[in-house]
Amino acid sequence: MEMEKQTGDLEYRDSISSQLEQAMKSERRDKRLILALFGIGIILSIFVGRASYDLVQKQIAEQNKTEEETVSEGESEKEEGDLQFDPINHIAYIQDGEIILLHKKNYTKRVFSDPAESGTYSALAWKNKRELTYAVCEYTLCSIKTRNIQNDTITDEKELEAQSVLAIRWSHKGQDLAYLYDTGESIFFDNKHLEKSTSLWTFPSLFLGSDFNGAQYIRFSPDDTLIFVVNTHVNESESSIIVFGVEGTKLVEFKKENGQVPTFPFFISSEMLYYKRGPTMYRYSLETEEENILTERIYNPLNLSPSFDRSKITYWTYDPITGFTTVWVYEIGSDLLTRLQDNALFPLWLDDATLLMQPSEVCYGCLLDAFEIKGFFLMDVNTRFVETIEEEGAFSLFSSENL
Repeated sequence: MEMEKQTGDLEYRDSISSQLEQAMKSERRDKRLILALFGIGIILSIFVGRASYDLVQKQIAEQNKTEEETVSEGESEKEEGDLQFDPINHIAYIQDGEIILLHKKNYTKRVFSDPAESGTYSALAWKNKRELTYAVCEYTLCSIKTRNIQNDTITDEKELEAQSVLAIRWSHKGQDLAYLYDTGESIFFDNKHLEKSTSLWTFPSLFLGSDFNGAQYIRFSPDDTLIFVVNTHVNESESSIIVFGVEGTKLVEFKKENGQVPTFPFFISSEMLYYKRGPTMYRYSLETEEENILTERIYNPLNLSPSFDRSKITYWTYDPITGFTTVWVYEIGSDLLTRLQDNALFPLWLDDATLLMQPSEVCYGCLLDAFEIKGFFLMDVNTRFVETIEEEGAFSLFSSENL
């Protein structure tokens, strides 16, 4: 009896052990299954996530490509328009009796003058981004006209009994047209405001401008309230620079003193005028009437011209002993002077980083009007990259923009 009971207990314990073992095996299988499923889930998540990421990136790339193509098309259309119509990208000049438009980016040229017109072209000035104003004279009659470079329409601005028009200049807003003309007896300086013309000044028929680019005879202040005229053919104590209000009031004069002629003026602002007297650069406040030397670094400059943003001045110098000419750029804020190019002269800003210049040969002891202009080139003032446009030919009256 005792033996049977012990045998039963052993069988019972074996049965329990077997059940526990089976349960543990089942639990281990479940855990392995769970781990396997978890691993598969991770792999599937990575795969799905990667596929989704690739799809999103593909969509973004396609969207960016579409946007770039749209922008590119817009820029292309804008560039095409600029190439055809924008005078900021054009240079107007006179060559062999014709007005030429040259695009400064692709260097294409086209004749702008009207074949039906007879006479001699004597002045150029941009009115705005679409219109170029010029003077044409024949015998004792001169006409000032404005031509739209987009649709070729012509507006008659003024008829003058004159031998030549020395200079024309539009105000920045295009409401005033100032012009300087020679009748053979006197030189008249007038300003046309809208449709009304006012005579501002009269000079004897002796006018020296051989050391000037045509645009520098007349300039408006940035706010169009002031205007000056320059005549360097003056006697002692006579005025070479005269500043007026646009309505005709004479405000200030700069006179020849001790043989030194004030010349090469320009407005740095509507209150400040820069000019040269003798070998030195001066600045004059139209508000306080105070005058002082701009800098000691600039010596005997010629054809001073401010950049469009008024931060820099370009000019050229001539050394009669060495025979060399040199173009310089002066930065007003930093007082930095850069020797930009030798054997060059008559620099003209086309934008804040590009200068048009004309090459020169070595000339010992020459007069300033003895330099013969042949060809011209463009230079980037930052990179010094040079693009030669014309190597031969005589050019005059370059006009890039209404400064």
